[in-house]
Amino acid sequence: MLLRELEGLKNTDCRSIAKLMQWAVTAERLPAQQPAGLNVRLHPYQLQSLAFMQEAEKLDGGWRQLLWRWLPPVPQQQQQQHVTGQQQQQQVVSSVGERGQGVWWSPVLERLSHQVPPAPWGGFLAEEMGLGKTVEVLGLVLSNPAPPSVLPGTYDPTGKKINSRATLVVVAVSLVGQWCAEAASKLSGGLKMYPYHGQNRVRDPLRLATQYDLVVTTYATLASDYGKNGSTAGRSPLHQVQWHRVVFDEGHTVKNVAAGQSKACVALAAQRRWVCTGTPLSSDISDLLGQFAALHMQPMASKAFFDSRIKPAFTGHGYGVSLVPLLYVLRHSMVRHTKAQTIAGVSVLALPEKTEELVPVVLSPAERRAYLDVHAKAAALWASVRHFSPAAINQKLLQIMALLLPLRRICSGGQLRPSDLALPSALEAAATAHAIVSGAAAAAAAGMAAAAAVAVPEDCTITVPAELECPICLDAYEAPVMTPCHHWFCKECILGVLSSSTHCPLCRGDLNPLALRAPGRNNQATPVLAKKTKSRMPRSGSSSSGNDSDGSEDELEAVQGPESADERAARASRRGSAEAAGEVLECESKLQALIAELTAMRAADPSSKALVFSQYNSTLEWLQRRLPKEGFSFRTITGSMAQRARAKAIEAFQSDPPTTVFLLSMRSGAVGINLTAASHVFLLEPCLNPALEEQAIGRAWRMGQQRKVTVKRFYVKGSVEERIMDVRRIRQGHAAPTAPAPPAAAAAGDGAGSSAAAAAAAGAAPAAAAAAAAAVAEDELNDPVAARNRRVAAAAALAGNLRTDRQVLKIAELDLLFRTPELDGHNGDGSSGAAAAAAAAAAEPRTGAAAAAAAAAAGGASAQDMEL
Repeated sequence: MLLRELEGLKNTDCRSIAKLMQWAVTAERLPAQQPAGLNVRLHPYQLQSLAFMQEAEKLDGGWRQLLWRWLPPVPQQQQQQHVTGQQQQQQVVSSVGERGQGVWWSPVLERLSHQVPPAPWGGFLAEEMGLGKTVEVLGLVLSNPAPPSVLPGTYDPTGKKINSRATLVVVAVSLVGQWCAEAASKLSGGLKMYPYHGQNRVRDPLRLATQYDLVVTTYATLASDYGKNGSTAGRSPLHQVQWHRVVFDEGHTVKNVAAGQSKACVALAAQRRWVCTGTPLSSDISDLLGQFAALHMQPMASKAFFDSRIKPAFTGHGYGVSLVPLLYVLRHSMVRHTKAQTIAGVSVLALPEKTEELVPVVLSPAERRAYLDVHAKAAALWASVRHFSPAAINQKLLQIMALLLPLRRICSGGQLRPSDLALPSALEAAATAHAIVSGAAAAAAAGMAAAAAVAVPEDCTITVPAELECPICLDAYEAPVMTPCHHWFCKECILGVLSSSTHCPLCRGDLNPLALRAPGRNNQATPVLAKKTKSRMPRSGSSSSGNDSDGSEDELEAVQGPESADERAARASRRGSAEAAGEVLECESKLQALIAELTAMRAADPSSKALVFSQYNSTLEWLQRRLPKEGFSFRTITGSMAQRARAKAIEAFQSDPPTTVFLLSMRSGAVGINLTAASHVFLLEPCLNPALEEQAIGRAWRMGQQRKVTVKRFYVKGSVEERIMDVRRIRQGHAAPTAPAPPAAAAAGDGAGSSAAAAAAAGAAPAAAAAAAAAVAEDELNDPVAARNRRVAAAAALAGNLRTDRQVLKIAELDLLFRTPELDGHNGDGSSGAAAAAAAAAAEPRTGAAAAAAAAAAGGASAQDMEL
């Protein structure tokens, strides 16, 4: 049965986030019984999800049982079975067992291990936004309590953790009050619940472990108690308890495994662990790594394993790796339903109709002049670094994307000062960028000189490894060397590490450069192609600086997100003189369009309410001043608001008829909040990450909504906003990007040389890889070792080619984003493809799939992603 399932997964094409999430939708299964203690009746799909969770929590051995099989020792008298072909792996397993040792064998991971510790239970509750994940969690708490053997207040076998029968729920700060209120409204009163939040919270771990059934806290509180790198973990009350269960609500919050709050979540002790999120994946397959870590799901939670086996398989950048492990784990650990799904011919959830419209906006003459002026400067800076190598551009992607921030703020609107329109200093001049790259080149030269100065002796008994990437540079091996602890690195990479450390970067064992060994010349892979030039740009220590970063959406959103209070204060002090001199640009075109839409909404139905999402504080501040003048009462939540004030604001909007508008940040306000009193959703800016928009719409179009929902997306015609919609459409497969033109050699200097070399290598790689593959086929039977080495060389050539293609594609997207604006709505021949499609889409409201298709044609999200 298992082998048939694995064989079927090999033919599954899920190499895009949209395809993977569609594949992950759960089919019909037997439902659980309605839990006693809930005063609401669960829908059939919710009972099926509850059955899945109940079974997952009772899996003997947890995840170990899912991935591993125990094979006892083979009796000494039994003869070894000689097998060939597909049974070759089983022969290896048997030979290990015949030596008198039991062994763990994973047919999914194709690995052997002598020790595999028990793993936790749990998984992903990934119901689409608005399908009632909270009540499903409550059903699980009621239906699967801790066994009688768990005695609260006693200590676990280590003597360090206090045993508890309680469930810990971790939520976003804006959701503590709402989560507790919703839970209280759906429970019959049988569970004791405590919100662990605020300055006066109970800090006694014994009380928390023994007096409550549900403890609700926030990611920020958890991280604060845990301290930097766990510095105060020993004093953290929540980390001193062995919880029966821990639930990470909106669990995509922990996607960055290196973040402090993610580490605090991983450090919690619980044998039943659940990640609840409607968007487990937003922009990158790496989003799953932090969530796997929070679930303690090994080896998927290992960055080394994830980066070498899972990520290359998903992106297509790997050789000899498969999607099967990822697909198998998700199939058996994730339950997911969507609003559009039907089970046994019946819709999962009957929601009111939803229409989506695009609202094009034209800038005023003053706004247009400011936009063109800033764009000219930003485009010039982009042109000054455009001829750098793809790897060098990728290293500075964050600073390059930040050039678009002033343009987006002009489009969004509000009162903007000169400091708001200033371009980032990191790329203030081409000379600065040249200096950065020159410095990196010098550092690379120094590193290569140091590597050449150290003679690494050859060892004819070792062979080049099959792995494709050095764990330091994440690139194909270049002059591979092996450490005494049997780890492989590029010679230059490991010597660079050992120049400031005496430990192996993987196992932290002692390491001396003189102990390194290189494979003999006959054991090295035949170089079928010169390896693509490595970029030795100085690293900041963050993942965003890596050459192979795939998070351009998050990088853009990171520099365009709402500012903190301290950032606003600092910016206000810097621009005080400008404000006194009257140098303030009033950008009101889009905001006036929003006021007109709100007025029309009120005229059509005075009881209608609206959610307004923006990514910029300047826009939200303008609206807070203007809405009362137009007769609109509003509520908002900010990062500085106390939890009680947040809860009051949400309650006022939900229940107070005169309060008709809720102003929300796209990032902090689009997650988890239930605002079904609203029937209109206005998105003031397009996002590169479609998951953010889905979360925002899901605040209103969800279970409990009684009205038809109208979604309107604003964008400035011919601006960077329309280009963002084009980029997203390209990424989702609705159009092919235009290949970037090769830079002029005369203007490029050293950077152009490296770009040309990379381009030449990329062009030669497919032919070289094909030649290597032919050589492998010829030598497979005559010389298996040589065939393996050739196979590794072919893989290295192919991997380098794919990575270069990926970076070139990112340059093509940047070219599109910095393209000359068409603010009058026309291009040279009197038409504007995306803008015209958008205007046509906006002219007539559409529903369901029609609205999704129209938005896709206009450069928005794909029909599959938007049709919820």
